[in-house]
Amino acid sequence: MRFEPAGAPTWSHMSLERETLLPRNTWLIHFTNEPYSIAKNGFTIGMDDMERLGLTTYFSKEYKSLGGYNFAFLAPSREANWAATKRRYGKSAVMFQNSGISLCR
Repeated sequence: MRFEPAGAPTWSHMSLERETLLPRNTWLIHFTNEPYSIAKNGFTIGMDDMERLGLTTYFSKEYKSLGGYNFAFLAPSREANWAATKRRYGKSAVMFQNSGISLCR
């Protein structure tokens, strides 16, 4: 039987620390191929199932079109630098400040 990474629950590859909030106005970076759309319209695509949030790149736009959760990296951070170098999550990025977002590791 072949293992599908997108089918694995989020907790299998990251820790969700729901009790920890990032300090208000922390800078975050979200990698995307559609930065101008996000800048103009905000996040219109997302996962409505937090259990599958970690591997959203495996899902189609249609699956994510209902909206919901998105993820971003702390900016600057080692993980953000890695993602920028690999261009795995998108060739561009948007940066924004949070307002009480839960921290996941």
